Parts: sequence; structure tokens; C-alpha cells
Amino acid sequence: MSCISDERQYSSSVKPSLNKENFLQPCPDGPSVWVGFIEDIPVIGTVKEGVELVLAVHEGNESVVRQKEEAIIKSLCAPPQESLLEPMKKLDIPETPKSAGASGHWESSGLQDIREVRLEFIAEYVITNKKGQQTKQTKQTKQTNSEKTQMKQEVEKKIRCIIAYEYTPAKKDKASERSKRGEHVFNYGILKFHKKLLDDFLKEKKKSFKKKEDYNRLGCHSLIDDTATIIEKTTVFFDEDEVYINSNAVVYGIYCRELRSALFGRLDPNKNTDNAGSRVKEITYYMNKEEVYVDHYAKEKWFMDDGRNKETFKTVKKEVKEMYEDKRGVRWCDEIKTLLK
Repeated sequence: MSCISDERQYSSSVKPSLNKENFLQPCPDGPSVWVGFIEDIPVIGTVKEGVELVLAVHEGNESVVRQKEEAIIKSLCAPPQESLLEPMKKLDIPETPKSAGASGHWESSGLQDIREVRLEFIAEYVITNKKGQQTKQTKQTKQTNSEKTQMKQEVEKKIRCIIAYEYTPAKKDKASERSKRGEHVFNYGILKFHKKLLDDFLKEKKKSFKKKEDYNRLGCHSLIDDTATIIEKTTVFFDEDEVYINSNAVVYGIYCRELRSALFGRLDPNKNTDNAGSRVKEITYYMNKEEVYVDHYAKEKWFMDDGRNKETFKTVKKEVKEMYEDKRGVRWCDEIKTLLK
């Protein structure tokens, strides 16, 4: 993404006057996100192809889903692994959308209207454009909040089936339960990824640690308790009419699928561990660069609730970055190999 630096900056400077041009103007010195719409439901994420993939899933455009998945993986400097399309076939999603013309092209696709938006204006941009989307709907077709929530859940269900990614926490199906849980600022999968990966590796290779205390120390994330609690407990509550989709959860799932394969390769003494180690570093670099484990819409609302949350975010992000790139990266794998029997 063109406007994201390795370390995001959060300026307390006065915002420029608010208008449509400010929403979309280049932001070389600040972060931004990509925004598209399903009806008037915003789809928000830091990776453009992630937003496009979500819209393509909703529209049933199988060929575009394949293109966007491959583009996401290629951005990590490696060819795609197993396709996302096999699970799609189980959903009976037509490859050519019903509204496609004779040429088979998707003539009214939401993919055409994705925009890069300055992060500081994300809330205003979403509100403004939701109103624009709503004016396109007739009174007969205008959706209720419950119908929007149901559509969001249907899209997310398809995505979870497509990614088939077990580390992404399952969403609750009942719309009424959303307000009880809120939306996590940080992806909760951060806390479970490394334990699940190591357990799977030990089971598959029929290995075990010589000492249980070594497993207890290495068989989990490396975060301090306070940081883990923030990730687990920090949620933001939205009103019933503030339905949106966080496409970063999709990209995070794809990145983690690739990272799991690379870490397995580094742990396996029968494979080229140098290549696997390089792959681990590539994936974790982009994972941190794009902050795909963050729901940026929830994060911005969290910041508005209390300005001190910006410092908390930076502290947590720093520790998560160190975990993926170092403490639970190549060095982690190499230490584990010396402790197995």
C-alpha cells in the first residue's frame, strides 16, 4: 500500500478543513486505508486486494477472487499455495454473476469504486458515502439494520469457508450478540497462533520436548500479560446501524496460512531451513508493515474514546512486531529444534 510506512505516525496536529478532496488526497506522511462498499456496508482494510477479495466473494466473481488471493500472496514474494477456490465450489457461487453482460464482465462491480482514504478521515468518509449509497436504494429495497447485519454475516461465513483458516476466531451468528462482544481492535488470533502451530508440528512429526518447562515457555506467544490482556479485552462497541466488514481479518488469515507453512519448514530438519527462514522474515515484515492484525475502523473509534489509547496502541504494536519478527520467528524455531527428543 502506497501510504503506509513501517512505523505509523499518529499526529496530533490540527486536521485540514474537511471535504471530499481531503478524504482522498495523497498522504505520504500518514497512514491510510482502502474502502469499498457492499450496498451501504463499508469494507475497510489496509491492503487493497483484501477489500477487493471481500467484494468479489459477495459478488460471486470466482475469477477475481483467484486473482486477488494470488496478488496478496505474491506481495509476500512467493507463489500461491493451495487455492481458495475449492471451498468456494461448496457454496454454489456462480463464476459469472447474474448481472454480468453478454461479455461475462461484471458491469456494476463494487471493485470499481474502492478508494484510498486518509485514516484520520475514515469515520467521516464512511458516513458520507453510506448516505450516498443509501440514496441509490429505493424505499422498497432499502435494508434494515438486521438485514445489513445478516448480509455481513453471510459474507463473513463465505470468507471463513474460503480461507478455511482455523486460527481466525469464529464469529457469533446471532446479530443480537454483537453488542455484547464488540469488535476487537487487535485480531484475537495473535494470542493463539504460535501455540496451535507448535502443537500441530509436534503431533505431525511425533516429537516432544525433553523438558515440560521448555514447552511451557516456548509453546505460546511471547507477549507480557498486560499486552495479552489488552489484545483480548480491547473491544469497541458500534451502534446497530454501524455495520461494516474488516477486510484485514481476511488478509491476516492468508498471511498466517503462509507463515504457518514457512515456520513448519524452518522447524523441519529435513527441509531447506535457510529458504524457510527467509520466507518467515518476508511474511512477518509485511504482516507488521500493513498491520493486518488490526481492525482500523475499530481502532480509530477507540482512539476517539480516549486519546491516551494511541500510546497504548503503539506499545502493543511494538511488542507484537517483535514477537512475529524475532521472538517467535526464526530464532524461536531454531531453539525449539535443540530441545526436542
